[in-house]
Amino acid sequence: MSDTFPITEARARFGSLVRRA
Repeated sequence: MSDTFPITEARARFGSLVRRA
């Protein structure tokens, strides 16, 4: 569950940037 924490945060930030573009 330690490898899913950073991945989820990075994916959420990337999705927000793509949706804002």
